[in-house]
Amino acid sequence: MDLKEKVALITGASSGIGQAVAIELAKNGANIVVNYCHSVDGAKHTVNQIDQTGQLSLMIQADVTKEDQVKSMVQKVIDTFGRIDILIANSGGIIERAKIAEMSNQLWHSMLDLNLTSVFMTCRAVIPYMLEQHYGNIITISSIASKSGGGPGAVPYATAKAAIEGFTKGLAKELIDEGIRVNAVSPGVIKTGFFRNTPTDVVKKFEASIPMKRMGKPEEVAQLVHFLVSNQASYITGMVYDITGGMMV
Repeated sequence: MDLKEKVALITGASSGIGQAVAIELAKNGANIVVNYCHSVDGAKHTVNQIDQTGQLSLMIQADVTKEDQVKSMVQKVIDTFGRIDILIANSGGIIERAKIAEMSNQLWHSMLDLNLTSVFMTCRAVIPYMLEQHYGNIITISSIASKSGGGPGAVPYATAKAAIEGFTKGLAKELIDEGIRVNAVSPGVIKTGFFRNTPTDVVKKFEASIPMKRMGKPEEVAQLVHFLVSNQASYITGMVYDITGGMMV
């Protein structure tokens, strides 16, 4: 599953799954573009880990909910490496929890922008370069929330993640004759900073609900992503892969 000389752009690579994916792909030969929005220290840590693999890295600050910043980011990648072989559209999260009856329009749109529109804009900016190469791999990151409806106050997050899965399947059809594969990874409960401020008793309840009785590791998600962007997965496109420790919704 060698990725030698491949160039991978990973959004939200300063922590969690994005960081783990960046390091995993670098360990297997890819040069990595580390996108981050706020956490410069986290991005620097990712870059330091990549540097230890001997691969090249490029750190780019960009808010992927802003079209001009997305375009600028992609142009910097092309100016530096001349190509983009792999896109991991990983950025996302919960800005604020609220019930639908109490939710403002602004929060609803902000959540969809972060978790859905950002993926659309990043893919749209990258695809023309993949078309020129007649080669590319795009991985979107969904969530078990796409099937479960999400936790309390997270309806827009779950809505966006469900839409990501439809987007992935549709985009795969659009690009299937262009040498570009598109797949989604749908994690369950993964031990990331997402749970940093979660009370211990709540975490234990999460773990008790998982058939494997533990949270997943970001590295385990990264290994699945690595397989999907490798030539070992050359006949796979338009699929959504759950990685949930046996949780079924």
